[in-house]
Amino acid sequence: MAQAVIKKANRIASALAKADKKLPWLKYFVFLYAYLLVYSISIVCHGHMWKLDEACYTYHLADFDFGFCTRLLLGAVFRLIFGNPSFNEVYVTESVLIVTAYAVICGLLSRLLVSLGDSKTRFAFLTLCIFFLSGPTSFGGFVNQLGMLDAHWLYLSLVFLLVLETKYLKYITPALVFLMIMIHYASMVTYIIFCCMVLLYRITIEQSKAGKRQYAAIFALTVFVAIVSFVYFQIFEETNVRVTMEEMDRELIARAYPHTKDAASLRFYNFAFFRDEMMHHGSEYGVYLPYEAVPTVNLPLPEPVNKIINMIVSQAFVNFNVEKEKILKAFYIPYLLLCSLPLIAVVYRIRIKLFRAEKNRLKKFCHFLALVQYPFCAVSGLLFSNDVTRFLIHAYVILLAYLLYNAYREENVRLAIKEAFYRLDKRMVCAYLFVFMLATADTYV
Repeated sequence: MAQAVIKKANRIASALAKADKKLPWLKYFVFLYAYLLVYSISIVCHGHMWKLDEACYTYHLADFDFGFCTRLLLGAVFRLIFGNPSFNEVYVTESVLIVTAYAVICGLLSRLLVSLGDSKTRFAFLTLCIFFLSGPTSFGGFVNQLGMLDAHWLYLSLVFLLVLETKYLKYITPALVFLMIMIHYASMVTYIIFCCMVLLYRITIEQSKAGKRQYAAIFALTVFVAIVSFVYFQIFEETNVRVTMEEMDRELIARAYPHTKDAASLRFYNFAFFRDEMMHHGSEYGVYLPYEAVPTVNLPLPEPVNKIINMIVSQAFVNFNVEKEKILKAFYIPYLLLCSLPLIAVVYRIRIKLFRAEKNRLKKFCHFLALVQYPFCAVSGLLFSNDVTRFLIHAYVILLAYLLYNAYREENVRLAIKEAFYRLDKRMVCAYLFVFMLATADTYV
């Protein structure tokens, strides 16, 4: 009996050794993927399987019947496939999408880890990967609020990374950016910036002149599509809406029946489609400000530009003049920033070192963009969104994702990360990681 067990164990060990030679990244993938799934359930979801709430279910019911507007692409796709999708159909589909995205993320990280030379470098990067996957402002936010629109920006960004090095598929990047805006135009200050930063950086590391021209053309077209789409929807979206607030409520409740009849879950669409009206509608929607109380800006600029500026100003004013918002933000902003600050400080130290050492002007500019990306994304969230946590999640994910992409492409970035992590006290890093992993946050705050 004992000999049979020993022989079986030897066969398993031999099979694993052969697999490691053929697929050296597999062990890292299994570790990271298992960690991310267990972490998402045990820490983020407090030991329960992730859930789909009624608000996120409602996002999958609204389509272009209401007008040619952003925030409707996801619902249009679901209604094309399922008709009126049931709660369970949305839950299963979104669960498959999130675990697939997790697999892609862990696969990309595993390919990075296996490309590293020595064990010390791998250990430093494995530590960085755990920080990347953990914490109150990381991927946990996407399962904390399963089915949120923002998760689909992440999925499109992963598609972008997968096709970036291909011969022909890299040319679909502008289309991916347009889809991000169709999901929600706030992608303009989050993952679209990430895609543009990667494309600009890709120009700097391309060896051939023809390759540089190709990526430069893709970058220019991507930026053009992003700006034109964003401006179009800011100026014309209001006139594209075909229904009244009450008609939209009735239609969405009819589509959601019998899964939900909670009108509160429709508030997202009310506020998105009828922003000006909602600000002054009354206490039943939780927001009420007299028209004269909301400030307006009238600068010597074209009317469309003034309209966009006034949208941001009025939204920011509402965010900080609703009592509930002030209380939540007074707690959540310091809490989330303090949780992430030590790691952000290490990343900034690495990035500043790379910025100072870089001689190539365009690549130096890429490092500069990496330095301003986090505060820009975070401040944008404070200005025009009620949900600060979401934007701090996006800012954090992009900050680390861009650094890891740089490291995948360049040896000097890997060395800078290795040196930075090995200068840190290992006990302090472990203690901080433990606290960081256990910290959680409500996504829609």
